[in-house]
Amino acid sequence: DGTLAITDLGAVGAKTPVTVEDGGTFWLKTPHAGAQNAPLFNTHKITISGHGVDGGGALRYTQTSGGGMADNMFGHIVLAADATINAANRWGMDVESYRLDLNGHTLTHKGGYTILYNTITAGTIMHSTGTLTFQGTANFPDGTNTTFVITNASTLAFWGQRADRPIQAAVRLNTGRTIRTDSGTANTISVGQCSDNISLLTLQLAQDITLGPLNWESVVTYQKSSKQEVLPVPDLNVYTNLYLRFKVSKVLNIDLGADMRYFTKYEAPEYSPYIGQFAVQDNGEANVEVGNHPFINVYANMFLKHTRFFIMMSHVNGSGGNNRFTLPHYPMNGNILRFGVSWNFFN
Repeated sequence: DGTLAITDLGAVGAKTPVTVEDGGTFWLKTPHAGAQNAPLFNTHKITISGHGVDGGGALRYTQTSGGGMADNMFGHIVLAADATINAANRWGMDVESYRLDLNGHTLTHKGGYTILYNTITAGTIMHSTGTLTFQGTANFPDGTNTTFVITNASTLAFWGQRADRPIQAAVRLNTGRTIRTDSGTANTISVGQCSDNISLLTLQLAQDITLGPLNWESVVTYQKSSKQEVLPVPDLNVYTNLYLRFKVSKVLNIDLGADMRYFTKYEAPEYSPYIGQFAVQDNGEANVEVGNHPFINVYANMFLKHTRFFIMMSHVNGSGGNNRFTLPHYPMNGNILRFGVSWNFFN
């Protein structure tokens, strides 16, 4: 019926390449009672196309005996077209040199077990059951051209990811799907749409005052959202800048002053590094408020013809307290001394 079933791995040969054309199925029915990381079919290059006999998968894996987990099952899988892999047991490609080449195609997973990958090139993975996992050295050389679509009762997990290997692939989550992290805690991110009208009232007052060398610039903004749980905004935003402007020897222009930014407390959207987007908080009593803290900078600007020198102590009041946040879980830097020069090259 178009299925080639293998019950003895030695029957294929040590490095024999395998090609599965559209409509066919290559089915490994193998015993595995060895160590979790014991290699099985890792020396073969497997090229697959299509979704297999009766849609059951172009590549299938069933562990017929033993309780081992085949984390190093395959060494190199190549998609020649959109294809499906169906596994009835946990399997993976969990070695840094192992590779899944999607070649711009879509790979669909079937089966409800954990699947581990390492290097994946551009394309899409549709994952609908079980857990799709990346560990330690996971690598996505084509960045966001690699997309994971997590649907149904499935999970996307990252365990022990190295700091020099940031997750740069794109992720799309269906409602209620889960991303899990090293600690075993989960962030469930739901995609939803508000069907009601949302009103945002904004009133802003700006005033600049100059009295001789004294300058005072201020902007006060009042905002009110009709649905804070969907479109959260602080009630009040304030920016003010007070400085002295004068000249020295008729050629050196100097600004000495301080500016401040302040907003009232609110439940700001939180940033999820796993999907690279902001999400509205929906954690009930665990929601985090930010704000109600002024951020004050003092500075000196000096202008001489086309050259500007500056020195600034940013966030001078940032040495203490626990409310120095502009978004949840990401504190602002404390006080930092900054200085520099800007030189415009033109006649």
